[in-house]
Amino acid sequence: MYLIIQTGYEGIEKLCWLTDKKEESLTKREEFIDKEVRRQKDMWQDFPDYRIKTRQEIADFFCIQQWKNNRFDCVCKEVGVKINKLMLR
Repeated sequence: MYLIIQTGYEGIEKLCWLTDKKEESLTKREEFIDKEVRRQKDMWQDFPDYRIKTRQEIADFFCIQQWKNNRFDCVCKEVGVKINKLMLR
């Protein structure tokens, strides 16, 4: 069982998707990242001085977790997700 979460600076912000399939979790994570990138661009387009986060900065907030030993644990590294900045997961 794989769970995609959106993390924040102080913990979990949102539970995004639950699936039994590793490939689906990877695909859905990318969809959530793309959606957040579009949301940020739309939200800040009228403020040219605002620095919009890069795609990688946004991606660092999305984690894939797997059910192991009666709890969810981060498996981003194991499934090949590149993380530049470790968030509270």
